[in-house]
Amino acid sequence: MTSAADDLLAKGKAIFDSGKYLPRTNGELSTAVESCEPEPEQPEAEADLCDGTTQSVDDGAPIYPPPDAPYDVACDLYDRIGWHRKLFCHRGIWMRWNQQQWDEMDADALRSTVYRTLADAEYHRPVKTDGEVVDYERTEWKPNRHRIANVLEAMAAIGYLSTDIDPPVWIDAHSAAKTPADQIISCTNGLLDLSTRELMDHTPAYYNVVSVPFGYDPAAAQPTAWQEFLASVWPDDPDSVALLQEFIGYLLSGRTDMQKMLLLIGPTRSGKGTIARLMPKLIGRRHVTGPTLASLGTNFGLSPLLGKPLAIISDARLGNTPSHTVVERLLSITGEDMLTVDRKFREPWSGKLPTRFMVLSNELPRFKDSSGAIANRLLILRMTESFLGREDRTLDNRLAAELPGILHWALDGLDRLNANGRFTVPRSSEDAANLMMDLASPVSAFVREKCVRGPAKQVERDTLYAAWKLWAEDNGHMPGSKSNFARDLRAVVPELKDIRPRVNGVPVRYYAYIALSGGSGGSSPGLDDVDPTSGGSDQWVNPQDNGADPGDPGEAPFKAQQNLFTPPSGPGRCPVCGWHIESQGHRDGCPAKTRAPIGGITPATPGMTDRVVAALAKAVER
Repeated sequence: MTSAADDLLAKGKAIFDSGKYLPRTNGELSTAVESCEPEPEQPEAEADLCDGTTQSVDDGAPIYPPPDAPYDVACDLYDRIGWHRKLFCHRGIWMRWNQQQWDEMDADALRSTVYRTLADAEYHRPVKTDGEVVDYERTEWKPNRHRIANVLEAMAAIGYLSTDIDPPVWIDAHSAAKTPADQIISCTNGLLDLSTRELMDHTPAYYNVVSVPFGYDPAAAQPTAWQEFLASVWPDDPDSVALLQEFIGYLLSGRTDMQKMLLLIGPTRSGKGTIARLMPKLIGRRHVTGPTLASLGTNFGLSPLLGKPLAIISDARLGNTPSHTVVERLLSITGEDMLTVDRKFREPWSGKLPTRFMVLSNELPRFKDSSGAIANRLLILRMTESFLGREDRTLDNRLAAELPGILHWALDGLDRLNANGRFTVPRSSEDAANLMMDLASPVSAFVREKCVRGPAKQVERDTLYAAWKLWAEDNGHMPGSKSNFARDLRAVVPELKDIRPRVNGVPVRYYAYIALSGGSGGSSPGLDDVDPTSGGSDQWVNPQDNGADPGDPGEAPFKAQQNLFTPPSGPGRCPVCGWHIESQGHRDGCPAKTRAPIGGITPATPGMTDRVVAALAKAVER
């Protein structure tokens, strides 16, 4: 009996050493998936087992490797259930091929399958005499939590797919040489090559998570109902129709490289909902999710986006959710950043989300973003016509019948997007885009309306802040502190620099590369000829100042300026020291500061009331 046992062990070792059950990594996967044909099923009576035994039809319960060999058990499960090349573990999620695309397989469903399979199984338990195996006896497998956990862990090792992989992608090097993965759309009747509009057979070698729920018809009729609907929404605006056409084609392609999201703005019953309801029919309901802006700012708000190529936000309202959190996440997702997504009762997921956003709103959403980046990510479509009381209740069904034709229409938009390299921007959306920028970043609106930019422009910091305060109050914004204004200003004017010339021995803080338009508080005569790029802020020292060190490295470059600098002047400024009296008071040592009190009012000091400051300002002007 010892010889028979040795033969069985040797046979099992030979099968294991053959590499048949080695785990698939990114580099080794192409060999495993090269043919991508289903493996021929072996007759049950002659199925090779990992422990070297052979199961007979008359044996009753199926024979599996013993529980203390979970890797061998996992190998057997992959073989018998037909999971090889069709079940992977990618970023901690089980993915299974469904003949058209790869879908997430619920971990509980997989665990249930393994439990039920092994509950009816037996294994050959070795019988030992004097420490040597002399025979085997059939023993019930008896799965439990510990044994099943070990088997599932081994299955994850066998079906491992590298975390570096992002769908759509070929996981077979031979197939990848045919058509780029981002030039394919999966339809029910095959893989559509976008470059040739030809169909290829479905294969698990194409790792995709998105497919359209209908077949490609090269002879599909024009979608007349869809085109009539678009003409009624934008009767004299073909560019808006072109933008929608390009964006829907962009959604179908699975691409995220354009880093844009669509914003539909319009009154009630203007067609926003009709477009939104068409998307799940065109892309597939299971590929679309419907978060709210507020939910994106919560701890688990990103988990519904996993594996979803489209998120439709039907009402762009933030409520009490901090807008900066929502803006940060929208920028990260549209910017193709790597994200860590918290999931309830599961390990966090890390990777790049494939989600594109379509946002619907009756008014422009108010995103807080001083840099204006969120406004630049938006493609805005304005809808001005309301069909309230004139709704076509049959439109949705008529559009559903035209899906193959709408697919052709969208692919034409994708071709135009690929040719132009950018989305069409309708002129009707320019005002909305500017307003969106202003709502996101009021400082950007202030700079656009009240300032000029350039390397030869300078303005005193306090002067610019005083102008900002007046503009903000006139436009209904909170001015905020000087430091917050400086931070937001740098986000709008990234080339901004701090400079510090001296006036009567006192350093004055200026901004370079920006000035107020119209000459108010703009460039000073002594600063226009100085290159702000020649040195840091500490080098801006007036050599005329008696307190300047002759060896100061800032003296030589600015010696030519020694008699040119004069204090700035303008409405509300002290004619002696040049400070803006209402916001600054006077410089130390300014003669105007030490004049006799007027009406019993003492000279300006920090913390004085507005009435005192106004009285001093009138006195100085006299």
